[in-house]
Amino acid sequence: MDPPRLLDGRLKIRHLVLIDALASAASIAQASERLHITQPVVTRSLQEIESLLGVPLFERSSRGIAPTVFGVAFTDHARTVLAQLRASAEHLAELADGSAGTVTVGTHLAGSNLLLPLAIGRLKQNKPKVTVVVQEGNPGSLTADLLAGALDLVVGRLTSLDDTARLHQEPLYAEPIRLVARHDHRARAGKTTKLADLMGYPWVVPVSETALRRELENAFLREGLPLPPDRVECTHILLARRRHRPRNLGGEPRQPP
Repeated sequence: MDPPRLLDGRLKIRHLVLIDALASAASIAQASERLHITQPVVTRSLQEIESLLGVPLFERSSRGIAPTVFGVAFTDHARTVLAQLRASAEHLAELADGSAGTVTVGTHLAGSNLLLPLAIGRLKQNKPKVTVVVQEGNPGSLTADLLAGALDLVVGRLTSLDDTARLHQEPLYAEPIRLVARHDHRARAGKTTKLADLMGYPWVVPVSETALRRELENAFLREGLPLPPDRVECTHILLARRRHRPRNLGGEPRQPP
């Protein structure tokens, strides 16, 4: 037979259901009872399918019906198609009630170490079939991906939005800025808290165009100071936490403040 004939619209889902019922039944009468249709309708529908396929699917006898080699093969395919349709219906139902699907979340330093893992854990506990995809990036690239539809949401620091019509920010919590140094750093030995006394030390600061960087710059501006000249700009938590003590410094500033 010509394979495209199966896709020309004459083969119906009801035909596949009929073949499944006939293969499971011992007779046309049993198949008609199972499908709640009359025996003539079953016989006529079977003739339609066999005419379309060009091969006999069942042998009729006084003892009932039995699938031919063509009937066995086509029944397997019919049941596969029906199983896929049932699975698609279940999938759509799960998507409709939010119990399945995929959520793509963008994140950067803020929120990725505690808030996001807790949220994912709670979601998976209630919706185990939901797939969560986490993508890291800087705030600018994440905002661009969000506008392009590649991300469903971004968890991170609040930023200035250029497109407030399409994007909305929801504050989740507030956190203070802390200056962190190792426990034996010499800057911790004194009682001074002035930024001017710390200008000569190496600093790790957030990259530009981030909310935390702007807050840090404002803190220095209030003291009439520029950013420290000896600095590394970084938002990668593993790199920022890496302990580094240059041998020629021993904890001392490279240039006396």
